[in-house]
Amino acid sequence: MRETAPLYRLLDAWERHRAYPDTFHLPDPRSLARLRPGSFAKICAEFDPAPEAVEDVDAERFWTLVTAVAEIEGAPLYRGRIDNDLLYTERHGLSYGDVVTFGPRHILDLDAG
Repeated sequence: MRETAPLYRLLDAWERHRAYPDTFHLPDPRSLARLRPGSFAKICAEFDPAPEAVEDVDAERFWTLVTAVAEIEGAPLYRGRIDNDLLYTERHGLSYGDVVTFGPRHILDLDAG
């Protein structure tokens, strides 16, 4: 079985906030510290735009239901199940129910659930 590279990369919310601090906000650090299984976190998959696409779309935001929290080298690492239908599955390879691993720097928004 040949392993292939994913069609997406997770958006770095911290970098985006540094580039656009007036329009791109991050979750409150206290709320982020309370993220637990059963909470919802919004993340974003970036992908290469399709050359033939009419719309210039290169990313899709989606909610994940956090299912596990671990700590790796002192930093939290989250596992979540995608919890909404996605529009660009054929472009990034992700769909409802898929499991994604992400860190605090990928989180765009939170909902305690």
